[in-house]
Amino acid sequence: MIVGSVAMMIVATRQRTRPAPAVQVRVSERPWLSREAADQIVVSGGQLGPLFAGIDLGGPSPTAADRARIETFACTHDVEVHFEVAHDELVAVRFAVTYGGCCGYEAADALAARLARTRYECACLCGDRDNGTWLNNWATVLDDGTYLRGRVRVNRVELRWELADSRDELVARAVALLGTDRDQLLHNAGDRWTASTGRLEVPYAASEERLVAFQVAVEHGVVAGVALDATELGGEAEPLLETRIRARWGTPRVVERPSPETRSEEAWTFRVNGRLVEARLSSATLMVRYVGTWPTT
Repeated sequence: MIVGSVAMMIVATRQRTRPAPAVQVRVSERPWLSREAADQIVVSGGQLGPLFAGIDLGGPSPTAADRARIETFACTHDVEVHFEVAHDELVAVRFAVTYGGCCGYEAADALAARLARTRYECACLCGDRDNGTWLNNWATVLDDGTYLRGRVRVNRVELRWELADSRDELVARAVALLGTDRDQLLHNAGDRWTASTGRLEVPYAASEERLVAFQVAVEHGVVAGVALDATELGGEAEPLLETRIRARWGTPRVVERPSPETRSEEAWTFRVNGRLVEARLSSATLMVRYVGTWPTT
């Protein structure tokens, strides 16, 4: 009896000292961006929404009150909104949102479908599986003249709005870029610059609504060459190039014109700060570049 009582006491003691099971706390997923909040950021078709009323691309930098109001909205709805400003001028508006959970990609695709997102089109060299699928990287010019750059990364949507270049402005941009300091180029370009390929995205969309970029050559820390696929400019490339080149550097010292039939192959050369600059328009490429030092004789 005594032995039995001791055994019962030991068992009872062990039961009383057994630790309580750990409490498992379920982590709730953050709610997705609501349709009402998304309508404040972007309207159907891709234009900036009512949240940005009174803030104009190409206009003055947003006021402190506007920044505070939009920052409060962004924090409330767990989104990112940034303003890109240069010389007190609003260059671009950036927006990003990440949808959590296992099906966040569905919400990302639903938002992107409202943003003039383009589809992959293939005439005959690809199968039906790829034709018509949504692009994850796209750019387009909206009806109001705004350039919209969009990216979808699974459950994340990133957007950038800025003023679109006209053909004339695109050529002027290429000409003005020559001689730019490399560090200044990278600072101004941000994510528009792809170091591995030397390509600089520009706010211009061709009729096919594909991304347009300059091919940039950097030598000794400065931009020494800028090239662009001339087909992006249609039949207006030649007069635009000649007008912009002459407006920036004056009358060329040398004009090469192989024959009247190949006028599009002509090149202009100019003296720019002791350097020889060549501007050339071929059937495929618009190019401005340094080609050497200015001859002394």
